[in-house]
Amino acid sequence: MSAIRKIKRVGKKATKFQYSATYNSVVVECHSEKWCPHMICVAWHRRGRRIVSQILPWLPSPDNSLRGLVVWPEPEVVESTVTLYKGPKDKSYEHKEWDFSVIDVDPDGHRKVLATTSVDMVRYASALPFEHELQLRLKPVSRKIKKILLEVSLSSVFLKEGKATDDDMISL
Repeated sequence: MSAIRKIKRVGKKATKFQYSATYNSVVVECHSEKWCPHMICVAWHRRGRRIVSQILPWLPSPDNSLRGLVVWPEPEVVESTVTLYKGPKDKSYEHKEWDFSVIDVDPDGHRKVLATTSVDMVRYASALPFEHELQLRLKPVSRKIKKILLEVSLSSVFLKEGKATDDDMISL
C-alpha cells in the first residue's frame, strides 16, 4: 500500500464488512442483428481486486432477437471484504465505489467489456445483516449495446471495527 494512502488514514476509524453479491440475471439488448454476445460473465472489481462470475450463454428472446437474457440456474454468490473509513467527527463513512461490469466472452475466449456501473458500498453497509435487491442499469461501453440490466442482491455483514492504521484493518 502506498505511504500517501496510509498517511491519509491516520486518526480515522476503520470498519470491515463482508459483502455478498448474488447474481440473478442479466438482460442484454443489442443495436443490430449483425452482432450479438456469445457468452456473458459479470465482474465485480475495485483497483486490483476482481471477482468474476461463471461464464453463461446468452440466449435471445423468442419475440425479439436483439434482446437476450442470461439467468443463473442457481444464483451465484461472490463475496468480498471491504474496509470503510470515517473521521473522528464524521457521522458517515467515506465513499468507496466498486464496479460491476458485464463482459462478453467470444468462442476463442477473448473478453470484451460491454457495460459497467459503479456502486457506492457505503449505501449498503449495515451493522445488521440486510439484503438489498438491486436492478442496475449499466452504462454501455460498446456501440453495439443498447442497454444492459443486471439483477443482483447485495448484502453486508459487520466483521470488526478498529483504528485505520492497524495492520489487520488495512484495505487490500
